[in-house]
Amino acid sequence: MRLAIATFAGMPPDFDDDRELVELLRARGAEVELWPWDGPHDWRSRALVVVRSTWDYTWKLAAFQEWLRTLPVPLENAPALQLWNSDKRYLADLAAAGIPTVPTRFVAHGEDAPELSGEVVIKPSVSAGGRHTGRFGPDAYGAARTLLAEIAASGRTAMVQPYVASVERSGETAIVV
Repeated sequence: MRLAIATFAGMPPDFDDDRELVELLRARGAEVELWPWDGPHDWRSRALVVVRSTWDYTWKLAAFQEWLRTLPVPLENAPALQLWNSDKRYLADLAAAGIPTVPTRFVAHGEDAPELSGEVVIKPSVSAGGRHTGRFGPDAYGAARTLLAEIAASGRTAMVQPYVASVERSGETAIVV
């Protein structure tokens, strides 16, 4: 089978996960290439594309979403699922389905900032690597509102969540399927 593992051009040289996957798949007879999602590749030459480490998509969301919609070969996970997952507003869908999530208030461009209580985390609904993310206690609510305004001014949706102390103590688990 001819596969492409979608990644990004700025992959750190010490990130080996995708290269290890390629080696494992090649050992099983697959023809596999690591290709940046936004590169000039012959996607039609592949039977399947697996989206793995497309970490720069948050900087180029519209282009990434268009790539997902127009890719001429199947994706391991359907484009609709990947589009849904590219914006953390999916948390509202999970909560509505009864799946436990951190309580989240989404603040869209043009909406008023919510009342803040306790320690909060504020971040864009499309982001990665802690960009435009802050943790604020009651003495820093002015800075929190400034970050909310900056996110809104850029046309993005902000998330306001209570700070979860266990993340600092124990970390958090990301699930990639």
